[in-house]
Amino acid sequence: MRGWILAMGLALSTPAFAGPPGLEGDHSEMHRPPHPDGGPPIQVVQELLDREEELLSFLETQDPKLHQRLMRLKRVDQRAYMGQLMRVERVMERSKSDPDVLARHLRMAQIEASLDEKADVYGTLSGKERRSLRAEMEMLTVELFELRQAERRATLQSLEERMERLRGEIDERESDRENIVDAYLDQLLQTPVDL
Repeated sequence: MRGWILAMGLALSTPAFAGPPGLEGDHSEMHRPPHPDGGPPIQVVQELLDREEELLSFLETQDPKLHQRLMRLKRVDQRAYMGQLMRVERVMERSKSDPDVLARHLRMAQIEASLDEKADVYGTLSGKERRSLRAEMEMLTVELFELRQAERRATLQSLEERMERLRGEIDERESDRENIVDAYLDQLLQTPVDL
């Protein structure tokens, strides 16, 4: 059970464990600060519940195993389920503008699940088997690191593009300052006509 929760946490951009150096969690611009009582605000929960069927359908088409695991989580821990659903929503929204996001997150989930399974059996193996398994795990961890770096680069590129658009909007509005101020005042001071 621990394995699939960890896989969902990593795959959906919020790691559920402290991993190797360089794989620490990062918080994107989509991260919402926790609610004072530790849970998401009621409005956020309601919005998620309104979209729950759509989000679950999306996950089921992309990775049926992750969908099944999320359904099991829903039965045992509603708060954790909502947290995972929020992550699914973020990945789904981001995948609309960056098709590589989904592939990266699904591969990260697969790698993390595999690493977790291998870590569970590592202690039962002999020295030679351990070295072999560790080498496999190292290759997977390197791939996981590269995927997380790619995710960070994509997030940075998205932020830079957003900043560039905002700079353009600021420059455009600055050049049209007088018209904007006049239009605002005209609208504010417009006297309603009473028939």
